[in-house]
Amino acid sequence: MATYFIGDLHGCYTELMDLLALIDFNKDKDQLWFSGDLINKGPLSYKTIKFIMGLKNANSVLGNHDLHFLALSQGLLPENKNHNLNEIIEHDDCDNIVNWLRSRPLLYSQCNNVLIHAGTHPTWTLADAAKYANEIEKSLQGPDWVELLKNMYGNSPSRWDANLQGWQRLRLLINIFTRMRYLSSDFALNFSETGAQPTDRGLKPWYEYHENISHDSKIYFGHWASLQGKSNNKQFISIDGGCVWGGELIAIRIEDCQQFKIAAKNKL
Repeated sequence: MATYFIGDLHGCYTELMDLLALIDFNKDKDQLWFSGDLINKGPLSYKTIKFIMGLKNANSVLGNHDLHFLALSQGLLPENKNHNLNEIIEHDDCDNIVNWLRSRPLLYSQCNNVLIHAGTHPTWTLADAAKYANEIEKSLQGPDWVELLKNMYGNSPSRWDANLQGWQRLRLLINIFTRMRYLSSDFALNFSETGAQPTDRGLKPWYEYHENISHDSKIYFGHWASLQGKSNNKQFISIDGGCVWGGELIAIRIEDCQQFKIAAKNKL
């Protein structure tokens, strides 16, 4: 029995099948945890998410593209060309997929191994991160979940303050967990820089500021495709190999930290 953390899929079903063959996945014994962004951009979003939903030992944290799908499914955004999710939205099974995604966590922890989509704030401990993730999870699973989706878009506020309230608080928490990459020296989130190296020298990756995480813990994260699975940090480990962009799909077996990779079949 083994547990594998797998990077952002974005509907790359073929590569997922190849990766599961590579790790000799045992569907009855092994456990799969995905870093979010299961769908959108890639060619087979519906087939990908239905396959994962059908596995008894598979789960995922939520990514920004998963949340975006939930908003689209409720008709909260005008139709645009920045997604290929209509196959799911128009499918008879859409409501089941929506309800399944709504019940996914923002953070998963097992034996000092933590999985998130984008990051945790440098001022937080892991206990803080779990508490704040639970705030979003409760709201997303509660009666006002559509209102949450209506109010989650936007880049403001950009600085975490535990005294924030209402939609501003929840919006910032969602942005930290699902969109964060770079921070300025005052810990303000920057959403314009997405490359592996910032053009603004005043910015650093969020994990380079962290001092509140025990050295015994490892944080695995996706979202940041341009890192190509290389954070160059033994404690904060990138597992998004940018498969949908022509990179690789990455899995890490957390029991021994062995890494497995499959090259992309296609490129956006």
